Amino acid sequence: MKYFYFLLVSSVLCLSACKKNEEVVVNDGLIGKWQLVRSGIGIGGGGSFRDADPAKPEIIEFKKDSTFIANANTVYLKSYNTYSLINGDEIKFLPALILHENFSYEVSNGTYLKIYMPCIEGCILEYKSIK
Repeated sequence: MKYFYFLLVSSVLCLSACKKNEEVVVNDGLIGKWQLVRSGIGIGGGGSFRDADPAKPEIIEFKKDSTFIANANTVYLKSYNTYSLINGDEIKFLPALILHENFSYEVSNGTYLKIYMPCIEGCILEYKSIK
């Protein structure tokens, strides 16, 4: 009987310890939805990163028809509504109200996006792909 209770308790503990895996979303290159993970700015010889606030998710979306959507929480890119790709690794956001320069970007495995903003110090926005 002790053996039965031991197996029962062990089974319950094992099953309750299992963590549900987060679904991995793979975007088609730049096309898709992205949620900000962290942002960084280089100051002089060093730099600092700030994790995104999960209570205020910053979400951007690149559509195939060159439409760009940024939600209300987005700080840096919310003034833009379209984009065009330049040379395969640069984005021009339109209308160019704030910055008239192109932004460099790189996508890793369709799951991670880095946008390098044209700052003197060196600025970066890092995103993960979402549904």
